[in-house]
Amino acid sequence: MRELPRELKSFLARFFAWILIVLMVLNPMNSSFLAGIGKQDIFLHHLRDLVHFLDQEEESEIPLIQPDTRGWKEHPLFGLAKGRNLIMIQLESVQGFTIDMEYKGEPVTPFLSQLTRNEETLYFENFFHQLGSGNTSDAEFAANNGLLGSLDSYTYQLYQDNYFKGLPVLLKEEGYSTSVFHGFRKDFWNRENIYPALGFDRFVGGEDFISDEIAGLGSQRITGVSDREFFRQSADVMAELPQPFYSFLITLSNHYPFLTPEGFNNLNIQPEDKTICTDYLNLVRYTDDSVEAFFQELKEQDLYDNAIIVLYGDHFGMPKSDPDIAARMGELLGREYGYLDLMRVPFLIHMPGVEVGETLSIAGGQLDILPTLAFLLGMEEPETLYLGQNLLAASHGFVPFQVQLLKGSFVNDQVLLEASRDGIFENSRAYDLVTGEEIGDVSPWQEDYIRAAELVDLSRLYLEKDILRLALEQSMSQGEITQYLSGTGTLPKRPLYQYVETSDKEGLDRIVQTLKKDPSASVLLSSDQTEILLKEFTSRYSGRSGEPGAIQSVDEEQNRQFLSYKERILPATGDMKVYAKLEYSGYPSLAFELHPEDYSREELVRFLGQKKPAMLVVRGEDLTQYSGLLQNLRIPFLVKNIAGEGQRALAAMLGAYGTVIDED
Repeated sequence: MRELPRELKSFLARFFAWILIVLMVLNPMNSSFLAGIGKQDIFLHHLRDLVHFLDQEEESEIPLIQPDTRGWKEHPLFGLAKGRNLIMIQLESVQGFTIDMEYKGEPVTPFLSQLTRNEETLYFENFFHQLGSGNTSDAEFAANNGLLGSLDSYTYQLYQDNYFKGLPVLLKEEGYSTSVFHGFRKDFWNRENIYPALGFDRFVGGEDFISDEIAGLGSQRITGVSDREFFRQSADVMAELPQPFYSFLITLSNHYPFLTPEGFNNLNIQPEDKTICTDYLNLVRYTDDSVEAFFQELKEQDLYDNAIIVLYGDHFGMPKSDPDIAARMGELLGREYGYLDLMRVPFLIHMPGVEVGETLSIAGGQLDILPTLAFLLGMEEPETLYLGQNLLAASHGFVPFQVQLLKGSFVNDQVLLEASRDGIFENSRAYDLVTGEEIGDVSPWQEDYIRAAELVDLSRLYLEKDILRLALEQSMSQGEITQYLSGTGTLPKRPLYQYVETSDKEGLDRIVQTLKKDPSASVLLSSDQTEILLKEFTSRYSGRSGEPGAIQSVDEEQNRQFLSYKERILPATGDMKVYAKLEYSGYPSLAFELHPEDYSREELVRFLGQKKPAMLVVRGEDLTQYSGLLQNLRIPFLVKNIAGEGQRALAAMLGAYGTVIDED
């Protein structure tokens, strides 16, 4: 059957819809049948389906970022490390500003600083961490898989059953053995369950190490082997591994709150100068000393010359959100402690015997580690999906963020853009990447702002829909994946509307009871301070405990239940500033409520076009006023407080996704 042209379909859709509206509203024959069905919700859904059938546009395909490997093979650096053992070290809480920093004339990182200038080292001076809610574990995940961690919960728990094809799997296909080393408990962050799924053959951790029992090193919450002993014992194990091998090592000692036992005062900090900031610098120096000793161990074990050794920081150690710490760090640095200091971490690639020494200024992040190493290891076309780029062949850098800075924030080769917390791009702030000074006009970077948000959303889609399994394991095409996933959305068509005051101590409990009682129920949740209410919800029901920045304990069963609740809650607000904060809360879907008295059409078009909420909510009485906006934006919308057949028919004609059940 020949398909109707889109313009004709659009005309027919509106023609038939308006005829039905006239029949429903005017009912010229006084038909009791028409009067009766006009009061039925099913009428709205059938009319909506008719409109969509006749008026639908071509469905966009699920986007798959295909690796751009053009020119790799001809590049002079391609394959320089092919066949070498890969040793990658994730440095706990080591920030970029510690490179070449001095404390009262004493270098904080003498070995790492010297290594950045070594003729056998590639040093990336504008490299940034890219985290989810799992901190250290999400840095691991990003580096090995080229994807962002989840904001909902820690990725290693939430997606342990997904299919992955990151560095460990790619290297196993090249004949490598793969191992991971960490001095803390194997069960923490669900590492012992996720590592096999990521492609690691062996996990050496926890009680596999003989602890040197240094009480309180780094954090009283950590009782594990010191970094010095961790490296020494790891080198012993690595000497027995079949070669070539990939060994991934995660340090531990330099951890919040950065306690320094007696005998660890390598920077000679006087008692009157002792603060959490100077303790941090002291432990960074300890990390530096430990890495230097590890390099010597590798040489003694005959593992150094045939290695490619990669080092990078996992995340910040000194928070900017604490005004006292920020002020003290500003004094130590001699400048304001800004987001560039907070987000930048070191990244070094050392290849003994290969004269590649260079400091590169291209902006990069942890997503870029996989393709960059694949390039150096001689993989011409890595058969996987990732969201980073090969920093040694890329023409320009781009690093999207989702934690510390709101979605839409990024770094490129010119600026760090801090997305505005009111959700309006024009109110964002940009900082020069070299000087750190604020730039007044952000307009040149609106496309990058949109791109950064889209990459965050795409990474989430990859995880939630297990796209790698469909694309790589099951070899589905882009079109086949789109068809497979069509109709599987989780947006509810008739959610229960709940407005909960933050002062209502039992409001959240009522919502949880509703969700427990009816597994199919969903809640459209609004509040006087929605973001505060959601923080309380997380605190009360997530099963997570621990101070911000510290390793947290998690009741996994309670956390799974909490995540199931989040899947059925749509946080809603009509405030643009609040919506921007809600994007940071990690909920799968957000709703924006349209109130004519709050914003002009121009403000809404700009805001909704940038943010693209999962759902809009509009009152039946406002449908006429918003009819053009709803049709142009093509964002699914729910209608609440429908009164009469006319509003019901208009909602259907406009393509309403569903209706809201009033809480009363």
